[in-house]
Amino acid sequence: MFLLFLACTGDAVDTGVADTEELVEEVVDLDQDGSPSDLDCNDNEAQVHPGAVEVCDGLDNDCDGAVDLQAVDASPYWIDQDGDGWGGGEPVMSCTQPAGAVELDGDCDDSDESIRPDAQEVCDELDVDEDCDGLSDDADDSVDPLGFSEFYADADGDGLGDAGEVSLSCDATYVQVDNDLDCDDSEAEIGEECEGWNGRYTGSFELKFSVPDLSVNDSCVGTIELEVLESYRTQISGLVECSFSGFLGTVIGADWSASIIGGFDSADSALGELELSGLLTDTWEGAFVDDTLTGDLSGSTVYEGYRVSFSGHFEATR
Repeated sequence: MFLLFLACTGDAVDTGVADTEELVEEVVDLDQDGSPSDLDCNDNEAQVHPGAVEVCDGLDNDCDGAVDLQAVDASPYWIDQDGDGWGGGEPVMSCTQPAGAVELDGDCDDSDESIRPDAQEVCDELDVDEDCDGLSDDADDSVDPLGFSEFYADADGDGLGDAGEVSLSCDATYVQVDNDLDCDDSEAEIGEECEGWNGRYTGSFELKFSVPDLSVNDSCVGTIELEVLESYRTQISGLVECSFSGFLGTVIGADWSASIIGGFDSADSALGELELSGLLTDTWEGAFVDDTLTGDLSGSTVYEGYRVSFSGHFEATR
């Protein structure tokens, strides 16, 4: 009976070890970029997956929900508020040019279209830096000289300028003024109440002659004496005395005298006529500078049938 019992129950033996079957879940990654489909926002593009570098390609590379946002190859653009083609301030990084933005930066005043890096620096009362180089007016060597004004030295500080010390610039320095009314810039007490150019002038005179047909050259060298009276109709009058030292003097005479008259052409320039009696009469032009009157003349004449060319110069100081 015992053996029969064993025979009836022996085909269900418990070994004490449970039988288990390991289940492996299949991972889907269509574009083989290392990110499974359930995490990849575009599993058909290998360059699109979480952690990818965002670049300008029209795709949301890093799966942050924004296309081309903060792309590493984005370009800088600057807002151009005044529409002059130049922007300022901080750049806007973008893959495409935003509306109202430009590719050029450096506008130091984006509210004024006349101020930009390629503008012309000009003289102006407010010393505006038109070309945005950090310099303005006289401090900027690119300033347009057409805007310069004349300024005169005022060495004695009386507010009156020296006509002989003039310069061109946008603005006067602290030792310059915009007038030339000082006749003595070494004394503040002496201003506009001056005698002008009035006075007696003495100096040298030379008149060079050439007679081409005779191959003769000679000079009449001597002195000049002038009197200047600005209030008179004939304001300049005087006498020239000169002597020839060469061959021409032996033909026409060694010693000559000439009268000279003239007047003012402007505040410091003059013109007139010189007559070397019996030889020539011609006009001269001159200028007053530092108490000195200089004059020049040139021309040609005919003497005893010969063509004679001449040029002269005088310098007289009071």
